[in-house]
Amino acid sequence: MDINATGKTVGLDVALNSFYTNSQGDKIDNPRYLRKSEKSLKRLQKRVSRKKKGSNNRQKAINRLGRKHLQVSRQRQDFAIKTALCVVKSNDLVAFEKLQVRNMVKNSKLAKSISDAGWSVDFGFTILDFGLTPPSSVELGDFRLAILD
Repeated sequence: MDINATGKTVGLDVALNSFYTNSQGDKIDNPRYLRKSEKSLKRLQKRVSRKKKGSNNRQKAINRLGRKHLQVSRQRQDFAIKTALCVVKSNDLVAFEKLQVRNMVKNSKLAKSISDAGWSVDFGFTILDFGLTPPSSVELGDFRLAILD
């Protein structure tokens, strides 16, 4: 991947109502793929439950349901990768908070929305982790950035 230097720096903050908000205030809406396909998933799940256990038709229904879940997962991952690539190409330094998504989904009221937001998707890029206390930091808008010497 050929990326030219832009001299730009951006901080990202994720939320449930938007996929991310950058330090300039631009928001990218959350596509909510799971919420959009809940109706068809519900219908496919109902078809599975109505089939006799051990039958070939039940296995076919299970496969259809699995393919639908896979489609939703791939939509979420595709959106996240394309959005991340756009951010990486247009900025030299991207700062964001590393969230403990595994702990956040323990909240039963927010678990589905957090999972649907796709915060834990692997973007396929190398991420430098500064840890919780960077050696030195600087304010950029509402975000704190770590500086490497």
